[in-house]
Amino acid sequence: MSLLHSLTTNLAPNFFTSIASNLTATAARMPLVDALIIGVYSILFSSMSLLHSLTTNLVPNFFTSIANNLTATAARMPLVDALIIGAGPAGLSAALALARQLHTAIVFDSSLFRPRRLQGRNARRDLGALQHDLIRGPSLALARQLHTAIVFDSSLFRNARSAHMHTIPTWDHKDPAAFRGATRAEILERYNTISFEDREIAKIEKTTTGDFAATTADGTAFTGRRVLLATGVTDLALDIKGYDDCWGRSIYHCLFCHGYEDAGKPSSGILAIGDNSAPAAAIGLARSSKQITSKVVIYTSNNPTVQSSIAALLGENDTAITTDDREVTSLALGAEENGITLTFADGSTVQEAFLAHKPPTKLNGPFAQQLALDLAPGGDIKITPPFGATSIKGVYAAGDCATPIKSVIQAMHMGTFAGVGIAHDLQAEGPKL
Repeated sequence: MSLLHSLTTNLAPNFFTSIASNLTATAARMPLVDALIIGVYSILFSSMSLLHSLTTNLVPNFFTSIANNLTATAARMPLVDALIIGAGPAGLSAALALARQLHTAIVFDSSLFRPRRLQGRNARRDLGALQHDLIRGPSLALARQLHTAIVFDSSLFRNARSAHMHTIPTWDHKDPAAFRGATRAEILERYNTISFEDREIAKIEKTTTGDFAATTADGTAFTGRRVLLATGVTDLALDIKGYDDCWGRSIYHCLFCHGYEDAGKPSSGILAIGDNSAPAAAIGLARSSKQITSKVVIYTSNNPTVQSSIAALLGENDTAITTDDREVTSLALGAEENGITLTFADGSTVQEAFLAHKPPTKLNGPFAQQLALDLAPGGDIKITPPFGATSIKGVYAAGDCATPIKSVIQAMHMGTFAGVGIAHDLQAEGPKL
């Protein structure tokens, strides 16, 4: 509209002037038909003047009117019961619970929470296409109590590389994107108090009235009586060449989520680095791996102290689990992305069916810091179970951002309870006057 306005207020007058000049010059060269030319000129000029008046007065006023209406609409943006930041399993489950109690909610989805380092081939798929085709409505837990909610959705998720998710009854070994899409569609078809906003939330703050304002990257503000952070986390790749490329393909952080498909292969490995270097943690992963492959090697990567501690705890009876302290310098996917190749400092290599390693994580988004929330020792948001209340009244958290047990089923459980907790909190406070 701005471009059209510019054309009509700047280009049009010059255009009219040019035509008038040409007509006058023509009349001067044709004295026998002066009267005719002047008559035609007068008619044309009058018509153009009228058109000029319309384009310089009516059109700008039309644009101004639209802009004023948009501004007024934004100013009248209604207060909702809950702002849900994140449309993964936790955010969707919370929205459904709120919908069941007729609470209003907005679920926000944006690229803000896209994992920056650990991105792979499945992350490149257009996950949003399915979701936008299927979805038009509310988030599950809040919908159950006729509360309104807005769900802000991040579009790409921690498990975006995985073509399948597991341990979800009726959804085992199915696409997690299809699961999210079906959940959103189900909410929107059945409940009318939940909406979805595919926007990036840049800031959340408490207002002077005790409500919360969530501002998008483009400056649009949404206000809610409660906030649920369901933003998830980002896994931080180890500083080993190839780790990032192998993550989610042949490096597994959970052997209940992945690994079964490799059953019967000869050997797998445990990368005992970071938190996984604790002997109990490394051996626990190794025992789970031994259920899948015949042998397991725990790689301590040039840390003889850790190797000795693990070996001592293993004892001499468990010969299927061994240790290797050679320094791991690089990792690479096997042929056709099956298995993983470890390269050591001495140049030697070894092939494993997979590596088990749980990397550190960081919270997605700046919201915990903006709201001054207390954090747990591992860096997740500190909450009071079972309803997920944080250290700031009115702010709740659920899913991977608020638990060391990061899985789809856990996120669904936490999201549902957070929705219930928000509903009880709102009902105890009573209607906003």
